[in-house]
Amino acid sequence: MELTKEYFDQQINKIATDVTSLKTDVSSLKDDVRFVKSEVRDFRETVEKINKRDKEDSNAFAKDISKLQNDVKKSKLGNA
Repeated sequence: MELTKEYFDQQINKIATDVTSLKTDVSSLKDDVRFVKSEVRDFRETVEKINKRDKEDSNAFAKDISKLQNDVKKSKLGNA
């Protein structure tokens, strides 16, 4: 194979085409990463809201149980 200017020009054009393709792929990946980050952020916020609500519900149940236990004790003492 003879190394000519045309051969090198062809190789450079192939490389340039590959680089352009890679830039497009990277740009697309960046968009995908932005989307995933946004989804993760939304998911995290939802989980935090659920955790807060769960804690509030657990605290309310604990207060109700404590009140019922006190009421039962008072009732037992009143009947004794």
